[in-house]
Amino acid sequence: MSRKYKTEDFELVDLYVFYQPLEANFIHEVLSENDIASFVRDMGVPGFPMNVGSHGQVRIVVELDRVEDAAALIQQAIEDGAITGEGQFLHQEE
Repeated sequence: MSRKYKTEDFELVDLYVFYQPLEANFIHEVLSENDIASFVRDMGVPGFPMNVGSHGQVRIVVELDRVEDAAALIQQAIEDGAITGEGQFLHQEE
């Protein structure tokens, strides 16, 4: 069972950006199953299909304290072939 949370409970960061909207639900579900708060931000403009620059991007936003865990799960999904791996990690731990 997932925990209940509000966005005020933690700081959010953009973690992963990609252009395959169908992968968004899969990534979100995997993170939720591992008790990592995440949101999908669709940067596309309705009625304007384009995947250049930030147009058409889909971003996975996660809680800052779980960035490493979330990145590891996404990386594992890429290695397992569950998602394409055509995306890019945005947040780097310092």
